[in-house]
Amino acid sequence: MVFNSTNDPSYNSLGLQNKKTAELILEEFNVWAERAVNGHFNHPYGRNWKYICDLVNPTLAYLVASSPDEVACTDSLTTNLHLMMTTFYRPTKQRYKILFEKSYAFTSQAKLHGIDPKDALLMMSPRPGEYTLRTEDILSTIHCEGELIALIIFPGVQFYTGQVFPIKQITTVGHQYGCVVGFNLAHAVGNIVLELNSWLGHNADTRFKMPEEFEPIQGAGQFVHSNLEIFSVISLLSSLQLFASYPGGMVSLRSRSEELTSYLEICLNSSNQEVVQNIEKSKLMFTIITPTTISKRGSQLSLLLLPKGKKILKRVFNNLVEIHGVIGNEREPDVLRLSPVALYNSFEDCRKACEALNSILISITL
Repeated sequence: MVFNSTNDPSYNSLGLQNKKTAELILEEFNVWAERAVNGHFNHPYGRNWKYICDLVNPTLAYLVASSPDEVACTDSLTTNLHLMMTTFYRPTKQRYKILFEKSYAFTSQAKLHGIDPKDALLMMSPRPGEYTLRTEDILSTIHCEGELIALIIFPGVQFYTGQVFPIKQITTVGHQYGCVVGFNLAHAVGNIVLELNSWLGHNADTRFKMPEEFEPIQGAGQFVHSNLEIFSVISLLSSLQLFASYPGGMVSLRSRSEELTSYLEICLNSSNQEVVQNIEKSKLMFTIITPTTISKRGSQLSLLLLPKGKKILKRVFNNLVEIHGVIGNEREPDVLRLSPVALYNSFEDCRKACEALNSILISITL
């Protein structure tokens, strides 16, 4: 990530590099150079690659309030979704539908089972003129279609709008109808407080003996189907250590996150109003499409640039980064995401980001 080092950054999407990440990765390069394959079994820093998952799983479990055997560090988001659906999507003639919102991964799952996606997929969308899904609409759909639904999958935090979905409510109602319920928590872990406990798969000790019979380990680790990429895991480890050391844990971190995002919202609304007061038809403005209720959003705020369809998102984004050092995230065609990070951003960062955005919007003529 590139930003103007003379300014304090704000960001969304990929976080800033942990100060310890480069040190840990360099150590792994040295182990690779000096010990080659023996890094799997005899690691000078006590991080045997064979058991690399054991380094990150406890902290991952801590972040989501589960036990270590209920989590597994493995693969990318879409791959993991397919692994979960291959295991838990078991359609029958009577129960075959998938209830979800926005994902291309489900079409191939329906086809895999010989089901027409038009019959199997129940994709929910916001009501006309709205940007987020209403909880009552989700629950109503489950009540109406529940006997036909085999699988329900929603995000914990919606990547585009930042909306937080009511995990407990959806799960409870889904289970009432016998549906399997799952959640994609890619944007929720380390963002909101999760309590999942109340709700390669081969045994590492014998993995390298290559027995004829597959010997599954117990728990979520069964979904690990290969050695993990060491440098990715080490980068993750350095960040997880920061979360684990934060005073008060995720509850305290989430509380500070709520304060920062609320202040960012106040600043943005003030900035937007200032633009509106001076606006002409040739000027830009924005609206925040993320829920205003704190419990219904994560740390991000998604800004829809107005008027829509003017193809100026890239210009706004580039000006924020290159001129002001503000790192956001662009989502075509018209959404800019900003997310203050409780681990290192300040209220002053939020104010500066808003001032920067305000100056850019005023300066751009359509």
